[in-house]
Amino acid sequence: MKKPQPSFSNPSDLRTPIAVDGKMVSIDILPYGVLIADNMMLISYANHRFSEMTGFSESEIIGRTCSFVQSESTDKQTRNEIRAACKNGTFFRGDILNFKKDGTPFWNELTIEPMRNSAGQVDGFIGISRDITQRKNDEIARADEFLMLQKHSQVTPAMGYQFRIRPDGSFSFPFIGKASFLICGFSPDEVKANPSRMFDCIHPDDSKGVWNSVLESKENLTPWIQDYRINLSGQAIRWLHGHSQPERESDGSTLWHGFVEDITQRKNFEEQLKQLAFYDTLTGLANRTLFYDRLNQAMLASNRSGHFGAIICIDLDHFKPVNDDYGHAAGDVMLAEVAARLKNCVRGSDTVARFGGDEFVVMLSELSAVNSASLAQAIQVSEKLLAALSADYFLTVKHKGMPDEIIRPISTASIGVSIFQGNQLDADQILKNADKAMYRAKKQGGGLVRIHPR
Repeated sequence: MKKPQPSFSNPSDLRTPIAVDGKMVSIDILPYGVLIADNMMLISYANHRFSEMTGFSESEIIGRTCSFVQSESTDKQTRNEIRAACKNGTFFRGDILNFKKDGTPFWNELTIEPMRNSAGQVDGFIGISRDITQRKNDEIARADEFLMLQKHSQVTPAMGYQFRIRPDGSFSFPFIGKASFLICGFSPDEVKANPSRMFDCIHPDDSKGVWNSVLESKENLTPWIQDYRINLSGQAIRWLHGHSQPERESDGSTLWHGFVEDITQRKNFEEQLKQLAFYDTLTGLANRTLFYDRLNQAMLASNRSGHFGAIICIDLDHFKPVNDDYGHAAGDVMLAEVAARLKNCVRGSDTVARFGGDEFVVMLSELSAVNSASLAQAIQVSEKLLAALSADYFLTVKHKGMPDEIIRPISTASIGVSIFQGNQLDADQILKNADKAMYRAKKQGGGLVRIHPR
């Protein structure tokens, strides 16, 4: 509803309807507080809404000046502007802090317009008041929050920010902390000028997930919490962590308050811990813990699909002489070479693990659903592994302070195979079966593939 623009030639003519949005409305029922005063600023009329706003009855208002709802806490500059407008007979509109009868402060959006007679002289004034306390409180709270965000952003390596998505889908960053340059390589002014920069630098593999998580937060007004990577030109990929709280604004926009911090170091540390926990440090292969986890998953998948899997246990023949003749550094180089050869013989979906020493295990998943066919597939892969491990070795062994040494050890492998389907046997029993077959190959002279059962 537009504010009424009354124009009275006579202050006593108070019941005259005025036009509001094309309709004639009585001044008594307007949703605004209305005062009419003479040219000395003495109030001659107050409508019911003004009495409700202030807590003063009509009899307590009439005959007083408008300043009776002001106090020393009211902004002096605004009071002076009101006096000047009334003295000069000019229009005024502004926000002013007023006080109710019980002393409660309230913010008043005040409009004062002079009333002129037929000769153009000012006979009085009409004042229109609207209580905007809630809006002002929201603005003050936002200003305090904004100030706190600014201060916080100056003392923390994290980037404080406000992000807004409007109902039409456009977006902006009303606030970006100074740490933006450290975090994403752009200054606050650059981000404000082109908000898309913040999304364009997200790693392609993470971009869709980040935006979907923002939209989900917008839809449900739930906190946005996300780890993602950014890829800046000429720099290594870095990890960021974002955390913010959304709120719905009166125009339907969504505004987030939050922060983004660089967690690359933490992610690298987590990856190192993961490597120590699940991977063999020498070869980079899965260790016993990770292997058992993947075997259990494969057994569950096999139970659903009906396809067989296979376990292949591998033990190197004649590995001990390598350590004895050339030293443990040479043994380590050979184990790393064995790991590489094993990985080159299987699919990416299969698992190669080192259990310790020269003991390796391979798990094949998703073989045939027919017993004999799956066993044939496992034997074929095992023979491929045997051939790879029996091929000539040319290993370079580095010695500190000495020239590199080239060695050519001779080695083969003993291999045992056991197939499994579903969870008919537990993981330990499946491994024991393959291990038994491997030891049988070892006893028979090595360089052989044996299956369980015979």
